[in-house]
Amino acid sequence: MIVYDRQTSEKLFEIPADKLSGLDMRQFNLRYADLSDQNLSDCNFEGSDLEGAQFTNSNLCNANLTKTNLAEAIFTRADLSYARFVGSRMVITAFSYATLNEADLSEIIIDGMVNFRWIKAHKSKFRNIVNLNGANFFEADLTDTDFEGSDFMQVSESDRTGAILKGTLFEHLMQ
Repeated sequence: MIVYDRQTSEKLFEIPADKLSGLDMRQFNLRYADLSDQNLSDCNFEGSDLEGAQFTNSNLCNANLTKTNLAEAIFTRADLSYARFVGSRMVITAFSYATLNEADLSEIIIDGMVNFRWIKAHKSKFRNIVNLNGANFFEADLTDTDFEGSDFMQVSESDRTGAILKGTLFEHLMQ
């Protein structure tokens, strides 16, 4: 597989596509890389700068994206089940139609719009998020999701329209 820069179409690096799963990706410069349609399950991106990277239709199950820069990253239709995003920075980040079942998005930093429209996030964690302004959960399936320590009411009413909240934990509303 050849990884290209999305903006310049410049070749960043080449690696056999069947060798990506479980790889420590922290060694690569992945800013604006197009990693669409790849099996990146169990990969470690911890602390990486993934600004502008594209992961459309990719498998990122159990990937470690802790403390990464995800500004302008695109995860449309990606499978992010069991992925860890703890402390990651997001601005103009897109997760539309992604699967985030049992993913951990605790303490993410939302600096601008983050699109969680139409996601499926059963039993996920959105804990201790200081600012949910700019998050869009339109028609998101958040069944049994944990928002402990986060104020879901910061999400505008129009940006949570149609969200499925069955079994969702909202600690701040229980106090």
